[in-house]
Amino acid sequence: GRLLGRMQAHARGWRLAPGRRRDGWLDHRAVERAPEALPGDTAFHEAAAEVAARVRAAVPTPTEHVGLIHADLHAWNVLVDEDEGLTAIDFDDAVIGPYLYDLAMPLYYAVTTRRDEDPSEVADAFLTPFLAGFDAVAPRPPGGAAGIAALLAMRQCDLAIFVHLEVPSERWDDHLTVAARRLRDRTVARAEVVPIDVLERH
Repeated sequence: GRLLGRMQAHARGWRLAPGRRRDGWLDHRAVERAPEALPGDTAFHEAAAEVAARVRAAVPTPTEHVGLIHADLHAWNVLVDEDEGLTAIDFDDAVIGPYLYDLAMPLYYAVTTRRDEDPSEVADAFLTPFLAGFDAVAPRPPGGAAGIAALLAMRQCDLAIFVHLEVPSERWDDHLTVAARRLRDRTVARAEVVPIDVLERH
């Protein structure tokens, strides 16, 4: 949380120079490509469209709440040195987007990598120290529980689409097939990654 807070505090004082940049933030996400990824799966296409609309409605995007974000910060993208200092790596997905997104991604991976545990308990245990660290160095971006919940749903949907668009057929195995189906089914079922009442508590 403190590492992300430092990154956001720095980003908020910086403006991108004029010139070429990536497409709009939501267009950079995979949700708009659902028909391409799973052709003929109308239930998934409808659910993906709902996710995109939900994000647009719940995540504030005025200029002061948007800037350079990492967009993929999780445990595997953090290096720990001998003094327990943390350094973020892998900025391949960095984009101009809502700061709130960078708060949702670490939570998504904290919960989904521990699927055998209660997501409410995992989220509670993660969010308390994470947000304390973040709050010590940066103000929270607006959007609250509804915004985070929408972004968690978007990540779940994004990944269901991404594996179909980006992973070559020769790399598909039983594990990936099961994971892709689970992401698709959870999106269609409108399954929340973290219950909204847990997010509201924090």
